[in-house]
Amino acid sequence: MLAKIACDNFAKKRPDGIFALHEGNMRETMWRLPVAAMFGVGTRMARHLHRLGIATIGELAQYPLEKLQRMWGIPGHVLWMTANGIDHSPVSPASHETQKAIGHHMTLPKDYHLRADIETVLLELSEEVCRRARSKGLMGRVAAVGCRGADFDRPSGFYRQTTLPEPTHHAPDLYRAVRRLFERHWDGEPVRSVGVTLTGLVPDDTYQLDLFRDREKERRLAEAMDAIKAKYGAAAIMRAVSATAAGQAKERAVKIGGHYK
Repeated sequence: MLAKIACDNFAKKRPDGIFALHEGNMRETMWRLPVAAMFGVGTRMARHLHRLGIATIGELAQYPLEKLQRMWGIPGHVLWMTANGIDHSPVSPASHETQKAIGHHMTLPKDYHLRADIETVLLELSEEVCRRARSKGLMGRVAAVGCRGADFDRPSGFYRQTTLPEPTHHAPDLYRAVRRLFERHWDGEPVRSVGVTLTGLVPDDTYQLDLFRDREKERRLAEAMDAIKAKYGAAAIMRAVSATAAGQAKERAVKIGGHYK
């Protein structure tokens, strides 16, 4: 949680993209941030904290723990611990060896109203998710899509998933699945953020042959595109639809974590 706070509020805004948050500088850096900047504090929780007179992370850190526990129980205790830089969860190099999902989420620069525009973003997200899956030697058998509106006081959106006929890391397969899910569950409300996820991960060294498609050729093509992007940048090669007004791939290529480099 502390790494997330340091990344979002400091590292992304530095030219080298690196920031060290530690006990020695926490009071001068993290504690001065507004409480809403802390990971785990949403719009509603921020309003509750403001009513208690808590405006910054430092003020939350110094608020009596007993009162937070009395109001919110364990979640209140966790918020206090995070504000004080306390996290007992272990850090292990093996944490990613049992990866359960590969996903990519995008906050859009404005509300998207048209299904065709949203489908453009779904395709871009599917491309990125599958590229990451290939880089890890994985395929997924479950596709998921989620979206959310801009008004957090009146939440809208959904998260749905479907099982694929067979595991894949081929972007068109994933895109077709999430597009169908989106068409089925979207209520027509404006969308401000959207995400695509691949779960049920399995190694990609074995897959079912198909009489009606050359999966090995598809794989070689995808890997060639991955190599071009790795050498020349994410925007070096992309689908034509990404050049439309709705596309975000080119714009995202010049950012780190959604922020300009």
